[in-house]
Amino acid sequence: MMKYIYTIILYSLFINLSFSQTECELNFKKNFFNSDIIGYYLTAIDLDSGESNMLLFDYELELIDQGGNCQFPDNIKIKFDISIEIPSYTNGITEITSGDFYLDFTTADNISSVSFKNTDLTLDTKYLPGGVRLNMDNYDKSISDTDIDELSSLILGLGRLPNGKYYFNFEVIECGDELTCDNLLLNEVVEVFLPSYLNLVSPGTSNISDSLSTEVFIPNPIFQWSSDYCSNCSNYSIRICEYNSLIHNSLEDAINSVSILPITQDFYDIGSINNIFQYPISGAENLLPGSSYVWQVKRSYETTQGTYDEYSDIFIFKMKNFDTEQQNIPIALDQDKLEFILSIIGESKYNELFINEDSPFYNFTKTNSNVKVNGEDKTFEYLMELLSNLNIEIIEVDYE
Repeated sequence: MMKYIYTIILYSLFINLSFSQTECELNFKKNFFNSDIIGYYLTAIDLDSGESNMLLFDYELELIDQGGNCQFPDNIKIKFDISIEIPSYTNGITEITSGDFYLDFTTADNISSVSFKNTDLTLDTKYLPGGVRLNMDNYDKSISDTDIDELSSLILGLGRLPNGKYYFNFEVIECGDELTCDNLLLNEVVEVFLPSYLNLVSPGTSNISDSLSTEVFIPNPIFQWSSDYCSNCSNYSIRICEYNSLIHNSLEDAINSVSILPITQDFYDIGSINNIFQYPISGAENLLPGSSYVWQVKRSYETTQGTYDEYSDIFIFKMKNFDTEQQNIPIALDQDKLEFILSIIGESKYNELFINEDSPFYNFTKTNSNVKVNGEDKTFEYLMELLSNLNIEIIEVDYE
């Protein structure tokens, strides 16, 4: 009988102990991290105090109380380290600082969570919201004074964080006897790559007097531009406007006038970060033969100073005005076009198709023949412009 009673008592203690271990849990979570920002300027932070008025992150230690009897321990210890990876400055990932700090909960009454917001932290911060005291336990710099001076000079010279990757690690390593703090960690990688150039390639030129030398032969031209890497830019957008020398005094004047794409005063989102765009076959005004047009490309990214819009230069091009009556008259294939064909299909294939008397295109004279590109009928002029603008390798040539 006594053995049975002891069994009941031990079982009850085991059950109570199990509940006491699971009723109280500690959670370390990220409420917010501003991953959209790629431009961190020094103007967003007071260098003397460390104060910032822009929310960059919000972390939280949360006490999960399922039984109603849980409370934070007197002290919780958090370990942190910060590393950087800056091209041409660091050799891979390099730790720059690490340390520990305590959260003293003896000064706070009946709180269930405490948050770490950058807007609440300065070099003089002693208390977090809710009355929790913040104590720095130890702080170590992991790089030499010379490296610190070089990095400081680089940041001050740019006025912002230099392009690269920044690694932030936080881990709860001590949380009293009542709680467990296994795997309570947060890791963030901030990729900062501000772009520096956005240049138009084709069609057109930035010089009005050269627009005739860059005429476009197809009704839906291909627009191409070049740019450097951006870690978090929006989609490219484009603006196309008609240029009229009787109305517009400059390319800038024309690009700020009424646009044909989009049919608003804004830019047309191409829905992609690719550096190429073909004028829409539908849903936009037709580009008229003989008319001139200006175009510009834009991309945007977020910084601590707000949204920054980056604009390319402005190009002008002219649509070729073909004489309708002569489009169907066979014209000798001129030497420039023959040389162009030679350059894209190679000498062996060229000789096979054009040079020998039994070649299928010996003395070929028609220039209004169509070609197929990816199974679709295109004009010969389209092929010329496409291959002139893009780095495309011809894999196979068929003829009918």
